[in-house]
Parts: sequence; structure tokens; C-alpha cells
Amino acid sequence: MAPEISPEQRNRSLSLRLFTDYLMRGEDVIDEVVAPDFRGHGFGGHDGEVVGPAGLREYFGETIGTLWYDIHDQVATDDTVVTRWTVHTPRDIVRGGPSPTGGETEMSGITIDRFESGKLQETWMQADYLHLYRQLGLVSEPEL
Repeated sequence: MAPEISPEQRNRSLSLRLFTDYLMRGEDVIDEVVAPDFRGHGFGGHDGEVVGPAGLREYFGETIGTLWYDIHDQVATDDTVVTRWTVHTPRDIVRGGPSPTGGETEMSGITIDRFESGKLQETWMQADYLHLYRQLGLVSEPEL
């Protein structure tokens, strides 16, 4: 008989599935992992909020399967999973148009996921958009 996993282990596994199976491999696991009334806060664009599984699909759009995430740390407690990550775009496209860098861009961030009844209910994301915008030439380095 397999040992029962804790809610923290289950939630951590679900969080990792979003990064590895959906965002990196393009496997649509959204309906298995995300609650129908999901709310995402702090997402660039969309006035910072993403609503429901359809909102997540729309937000990531054509970047699905083209992203690579380095997961640096992940901590789970009770119904919450915190993940520190860096995302890389390995081709000449990023949200909003072609990359003037001619290749990879990267952005680091932290997500705080809250799970309820085995589904992702809410996410708060803090990401270093300024670093991304500098790579894209949208913001220049300050003169000191």
C-alpha cells in the first residue's frame, strides 16, 4: 500500500505540474489543477488580474510550450505553496511582440499559490518586469 501524501505534498505537486506540464511542455492540465473560480493577482497586463481557467489560458497564450522555468525554491505549508522561479523564453517571441534581443529573454519572480479541495484557488505573482522591459529595450538603464 502506497503511503498517503500530505496536503502540502499534494499542493506542491500540483503547483509543479503547472510549471512543468503546462507552461513548459504545453500539456493542458488546467482543468485538472485549477479551480473554476480561480483568481490570479499581479499578472502583467490584464489589469494585473486573471480570472478562471480560461483567463490563465488566455494570459499565457502562444507562449505555452516555449517557456523554460528554473524552479529555485519551493515551500509548502497548509494550503499555500510559495515558488521562486526564473522563466526563459528560448525563441524570438515574448508577450507583446518579437524580442529585439534576437533570442532569449528572462524574468525572475515569486508566486504564492493557495489551494482549496485539491485545486489552485488563488495565485499572487510578483515578477521582475523591469528587468524584462530593459532586455526588450522598452526601458533604459538609469544614468548614475
